[in-house]
Amino acid sequence: MGRNMAKKEIDGAPDGALTDEQRQQLIVNLLNTRGDEGANEEEIVAVVRWAEKATIDGCLVNLCLEGKLQIDIKQGEVCFKRAE
Repeated sequence: MGRNMAKKEIDGAPDGALTDEQRQQLIVNLLNTRGDEGANEEEIVAVVRWAEKATIDGCLVNLCLEGKLQIDIKQGEVCFKRAE
């Protein structure tokens, strides 16, 4: 699994939520967990996407708790805007 593989999975997600090293650690963790069974590209992408989203969600929660963002729900969707 090269560096390009780790970058590929975050198409459509903001880049930079995880470092390359963190992505690599997640991939190694998954492969270690699976042992001889291994993991396919789709599974690796799912793990990295999950971690990217969790990291971004955590950041948004922190910004709301710090009063830097305001949070709302519109048509069932969580929305953010900067605090005034």
